[in-house]
Amino acid sequence: MTDHSTTSGREALVRRLDAALTELTALAQAPATDRLTEADKATGEQWRLGQAWAHVAEFPGYWTAEMCGVLAAPADSVPSFGRTLDDERRLEAVLVENARTGTEVLPRLTGDVGTLRTLLGLLPDEAWDRRGVHAVHGVMTVEEIVDEFLVGHLEEHVEQIASLYR
Repeated sequence: MTDHSTTSGREALVRRLDAALTELTALAQAPATDRLTEADKATGEQWRLGQAWAHVAEFPGYWTAEMCGVLAAPADSVPSFGRTLDDERRLEAVLVENARTGTEVLPRLTGDVGTLRTLLGLLPDEAWDRRGVHAVHGVMTVEEIVDEFLVGHLEEHVEQIASLYR
């Protein structure tokens, strides 16, 4: 496990973010498949490739905005942030945009990851320790939000999409 409390640990988050985007960019070039993902352990959901791409296109912008909301709140507060797996906006993005392909979503994904990368580079040390409260995960620092909901989440979907080609 990486120690994110140091500059080098935070740089590791950015390297992981870049690696996930590189892998997703390569996967976007692969031909479509009709296979279903393995059932999600928490929800039982199984997605087709287009649904997975739709989610990958939608969530980085969402979670970056949620992180920014935590950062914009008064320093002495612990604001609520985020959504849960049954959130209608999350589900709608997967259902409405399920015909998406990797090449269709890549510009949006690349832009959102680029925005996140820029924001992470601008965060002063004290910003990483700002806290928000999530309905399921409880109190989390900005650093934990980035790791759990952005970088780690992208890595999970890299694995999910790659598994459709094995």
